[in-house]
Amino acid sequence: MIVPISQTGQIVGNNWGDYVKKGWVSWWIANGIWIALFAIGTFIVWTREVDGAGVTQTPELKLVAFIVLLIAFIIPLTIQIIWMIINLKKDRPS
Repeated sequence: MIVPISQTGQIVGNNWGDYVKKGWVSWWIANGIWIALFAIGTFIVWTREVDGAGVTQTPELKLVAFIVLLIAFIIPLTIQIIWMIINLKKDRPS
């Protein structure tokens, strides 16, 4: 999202509240997408009988696959937390 800013640091042609609101709405939408992807991935890992390599999935292998999925989602989680902190700082009145 590109926001035009004047030389004095004021947002041009936009209300600051609208900008903050858009940031939070975008954050919630992104979180919803990540939660849905994680839930779908978890469902696939726990319900499949055979993985892509043809190995029969035991509970231990399903747990390992789930942990790998969990580790893969740590990066987006970190980005979302940083984004939330930025939104919280922008939300405070100056």
